[in-house]
Amino acid sequence: MVQPPTDQPSHRPTSSKRPLLVLAAALTLVIVIIVGSLQLAKGRQATSLTATLTHNKSVTVSDGYEPNAASTMHGAFVNLADQPVTLSSYRGHAIMVWFIAGGCASCAISIPAVARALHTLSRDHVSVLALGLSGDFGPAKGASTQLVSFAKSAAGASFHNRQWTWGLASSTLSHRYDPAAIPDYYLLVNREGVITYQNTAPVSTMNQLLKAAAKL
Repeated sequence: MVQPPTDQPSHRPTSSKRPLLVLAAALTLVIVIIVGSLQLAKGRQATSLTATLTHNKSVTVSDGYEPNAASTMHGAFVNLADQPVTLSSYRGHAIMVWFIAGGCASCAISIPAVARALHTLSRDHVSVLALGLSGDFGPAKGASTQLVSFAKSAAGASFHNRQWTWGLASSTLSHRYDPAAIPDYYLLVNREGVITYQNTAPVSTMNQLLKAAAKL
């Protein structure tokens, strides 16, 4: 005789949920570790920048700082025509010096965001120098090719906009102003070559960036 079905709950769904709960807990732990590591790295960078930018003057450095002591930016980069260019050649022009890295997910999102803001930056007479961190795009011989490939994939047709210049930062420039080698980090420099603002991830700090750029 066939037994009729009962309304007794089965315990199988509960046990089947355990692997999912374990996976969720593991993913949460990984995210916490990654966020903590990034915050620690940024803290180390800020400490290094204090020594670099202040030149023994008292300036508190943090995201979005506006230094109360003049700090002139020096250094050089190589443009896509393989020509060396010094930052001093931009005296009389306001610039945004932006360090990027190949395979940087944040950079890949920030590049189109900056592309959309190029018109506004141009109105405020600010030119963008998008510079690959020294050594990050591989050996010097093929670094420009790697940079162009990465930039074009993120910027699309905007890559050819004359409002920004692409190049590879010298090791001195990279180490002096981005000692922790954190990509997607930028500095705004006024017409006298003085750093007036710094921050990270333009895609997340665009409002602050444009507000600071309008003051250059």
